Amino acid sequence: MSMVVSLPLCVKCGHEISADADFCESCGARTTRASETEERHLLPRLGRLSKPLKAALLLVLIIGISLLAASFVFQPQSTTPEYVANLRSQLTQLNSQLEKLQRDASSFQSQISPLAAQISSSQGTLTKLQADIQELQSQLASLRTEIASLRQRLDDVHSQLVSAGAALSAAEEELNQIRSGLQEATSKVQQLETALQQQQATLQTYIASRDQAQSRHGSLLAEWNSRASTYNARLSTYNQKKQEYDSRWANLKNKIFAAIAVTVTCGVVCSVLAEDYACILACLSTLGFPGINEMLAEYNSLQQLKSWLSSESAWLQSEKNQLDTLKNELDRATSDLANWNAKVQNQQALVSKTQSDLNYWNSKKSELTSQLTAVQNKVDQLHTNVRNLESQELHLQTSLDSDLAKEQQLKSSIENDETKATALQESIASKTSQKSALESSLQKCQADMQVARKQVDALNYELYLVAAHPYLRWGGLAVLSVTLATLAVAAVGLATITSNLRAGIGRVRGVPGKLRGAKPTPEMRVPAEVPAALPTTPAPMYMPTAPTPVEMPTGPSPRVPVIPSAPTPRKAVRPRKRKRPAAVKSRKKRRTGRTSR
Repeated sequence: MSMVVSLPLCVKCGHEISADADFCESCGARTTRASETEERHLLPRLGRLSKPLKAALLLVLIIGISLLAASFVFQPQSTTPEYVANLRSQLTQLNSQLEKLQRDASSFQSQISPLAAQISSSQGTLTKLQADIQELQSQLASLRTEIASLRQRLDDVHSQLVSAGAALSAAEEELNQIRSGLQEATSKVQQLETALQQQQATLQTYIASRDQAQSRHGSLLAEWNSRASTYNARLSTYNQKKQEYDSRWANLKNKIFAAIAVTVTCGVVCSVLAEDYACILACLSTLGFPGINEMLAEYNSLQQLKSWLSSESAWLQSEKNQLDTLKNELDRATSDLANWNAKVQNQQALVSKTQSDLNYWNSKKSELTSQLTAVQNKVDQLHTNVRNLESQELHLQTSLDSDLAKEQQLKSSIENDETKATALQESIASKTSQKSALESSLQKCQADMQVARKQVDALNYELYLVAAHPYLRWGGLAVLSVTLATLAVAAVGLATITSNLRAGIGRVRGVPGKLRGAKPTPEMRVPAEVPAALPTTPAPMYMPTAPTPVEMPTGPSPRVPVIPSAPTPRKAVRPRKRKRPAAVKSRKKRRTGRTSR
């Protein structure tokens, strides 16, 4: 038994290629394995780039895009030599115009400086004069304020003098009234003192009678209280004993009635039984009935209690009559005591009223005495005050006349200084108008200079754009090209690019062979011997493009014409060793394992 193992063929030229080859040795076309390997290793190559290299590539890419965008944004109107020469001629004219304007501005400034110095000197003199005028005016204002104050004070002193005279007259009249009131109060006090003495004597008599009535009332009240308490105690005892007698007497009657009923019953029984007296006693003892002696003792005791209750009832009745008599005497003593208390209270109220009137008139007398002293002092003080006010009025009038003279002097000094200040102001106004005209000319010249400078800056900016535009555009394109080429090399790999170049060269070399025609492939040849059956075990190698062998029928081999062909020489292709990451190696191992299975 033999096994047929065929190699994969090139999809374009049909040449046999090795199982691990990436390109055809004849035409240089890419094999299926090369395509899968490239797709599998394209992104991992980009992922294996270092972070600094990635950052550098990103920065260079941003710089290239920025330069290219700047070349379109900052683009000059034109870059022709005629346009540049026109810009330079305009710049020269503007520079000469700017120099002329600067000379004019310097001339205006030299004329303005002396005028400013003169105006400053005149303004200094004017300021000094105005300060002197303000100082004089402040002195005049303070002097006028002082004059107004003096006049106000003089008016106040005069009004005070008038009011002091009126107050002095009123105080003297008040003094006379107080003296008459003091005499009246003194006589009233004497009358009240006499009446008070009489009323106090009568009050003492009433108090003595009230004390006697009160002592009699107290003795009667004490006697009545003691006898009433004794009466109440004995009455309570009598009531208790009466209740005891009633309950005992009721019990005794019940016992007697019960004894009679039992005796009659026992006699009837004994008579029926024909028994004697002993039978009745035995019957009574059997029923537990007490003896007659006990009932007799209880009866005697109740008779004694009844006699005590009779005697006690008589005593209580007698004591009650005596207490009623004592109560009447106590009521009369109480009314007498109340009468004397009312008299004493009325007399005390009268004495209190007289005493309060006496105190009132004494206080009024004291008040009038103090008022008399105060009013007398007030009158003396008003006399002194009037004399002082008269002297103050004379002094204020003298000061007012002196301040009025000073006011006239200050007014004349202020008028002279104001005349000088007016002349200086006119001179300053004329010089200021000249200076304003020169400054307006200087401002116009400076405005023209600013316009010229802006035009010069615009022309310089346009010339800069003309010079920098080629560098921006071509520099951006160059940086972008280098960056994209670097990214392509990093993504695809230098070996892949070289292989592509080789494939291109192989295609160019395989053109004559294609023009001559395709060579017969090994599949077109018939083997000399066909095995009876193929083994069922799989081939040890992975052959994705090789045809699957089939079983041939046993018997004589058919005659098939064989086309003679020269053997195709094989080139020794050494497989490349690539450094692959662990993930790629593991995937390859898994795929190889699946193929072997």
